[in-house]
Amino acid sequence: MFLLGLLLPICYIPGYTGAAIPTQWALVGVALLPSLWHGRMTAYHWLGSIFLAYACASQFWSLDYGYGVWLAVLWALAFWWGGTQSSLLPLWQGLAWGLALNVPIALAQSYGWQGIPSMYGGAAGLLFNSTLLGACCALVLAALISHHEWRFTPILGYALWLSHSRGAWLALALALIAKHAHPLVALALLICGALWLGYAPGPHDVQRLQIWATVIGKLSAFGWGAGSLAELYMFPDPHLASQIIHVEFAHNDILQLIFEYGLGAISVFILFAFALAFPSARNYAPLVGFAVLATFWFPLFAPIPAFIGCACAGHILRRHDPVIALRRDWGPDLVPGDADPEPCSRAAWSEALPSLARIAH
Repeated sequence: MFLLGLLLPICYIPGYTGAAIPTQWALVGVALLPSLWHGRMTAYHWLGSIFLAYACASQFWSLDYGYGVWLAVLWALAFWWGGTQSSLLPLWQGLAWGLALNVPIALAQSYGWQGIPSMYGGAAGLLFNSTLLGACCALVLAALISHHEWRFTPILGYALWLSHSRGAWLALALALIAKHAHPLVALALLICGALWLGYAPGPHDVQRLQIWATVIGKLSAFGWGAGSLAELYMFPDPHLASQIIHVEFAHNDILQLIFEYGLGAISVFILFAFALAFPSARNYAPLVGFAVLATFWFPLFAPIPAFIGCACAGHILRRHDPVIALRRDWGPDLVPGDADPEPCSRAAWSEALPSLARIAH
């Protein structure tokens, strides 16, 4: 697990390895396959299987050629893998080391060195996109602080500062508030931020709002198919027909999932809603950070944040299967000898149900 975390931030060297598809996606796919021989299916895994089946079926009406389905399979693998781990601390330590190795490169890039290219010349290390560097640092910092691991916080904090990503700072702040104060406080602050975005948007925010409007205007009940948003273009100014923008990402994962899968995305939303209902979980903070980023960026379609978010959700839900809880607390043991080393009980759900009720209201 430590080795996987170490390799993810350094296995892709922009301009030298990988091309349109970052190397991290391939590494995740290969490294997580052995986990399929461990663990067992729960109600959450069956729910995820419904989504995977829908994603595969959507290829019949999608213009994509399998890339979107491949990403959905990798999300499922990360979710399964997270559920097979007793602790994610070695992963956070490996990611911290890997991101720390990016800091000297990002520092050189901040002074204009482009021996390793980055998007718009920003300080991105090996991750090409400075926002991606900031997002990864924010999620790993949230996890390390929750585990009381302080050794890497200075250098990861410095990398976060080099990235100049406002969204990453916001994700880190709300993640820690949700974990150590109350999730509803973080939600209220996020809503206030969204209102401010609509009242006083910056130049990049205006384009983001235009993308949202374009995507919302094309939503359909069954979606356009896995990976279909990559084929969407928009004209930001109707008076300038020559100006066209390739959308590629909705900059809001909720919108993108609805655009591509329609009603088929409901199972994904249910999975993450249940995972976010356990604020006492040790890896709750990085999951909240991931959810915050998903409201204005695309962490589910960036390899390292997607792996972190799905693995955290799987790890949090590994002990909380509602079907087993109902069977053990209110029904007979239907499968003799079916021992559960980490039993689910009514007590485990006493924490989650009030949280879900508050979210619903």
